[in-house]
Amino acid sequence: MRSVCANWLIETPALKDVAALVSKCGNAIASSAAGLVVTCCHHSLLPLLSQHLKQLSRGEQDYLAVVHLFLSAFLKQPETAQACIIQGVVTHFLARCVQRLGDERST
Repeated sequence: MRSVCANWLIETPALKDVAALVSKCGNAIASSAAGLVVTCCHHSLLPLLSQHLKQLSRGEQDYLAVVHLFLSAFLKQPETAQACIIQGVVTHFLARCVQRLGDERST
């Protein structure tokens, strides 16, 4: 069962607002936003980033840019970095980026 905080982040405009803020302000706000995301969804980072955030994004490039900012902030904290590795977040997004690079080369 998801926590009340996770439900709030996913089922309200909160995640969209946080992603827009990160997209606009970049690294200046990414660590604080990442802290909020981890506090709410530390056991489900992969679905949050790969499904929920993807659904809110305007396009693939914007999506991957925001994910990059979140991941950069996540990986600076040892416990969160470990959670990202265990949950397959790092592997998932490295594979996705490699796939996108391959797509660009084939066009």
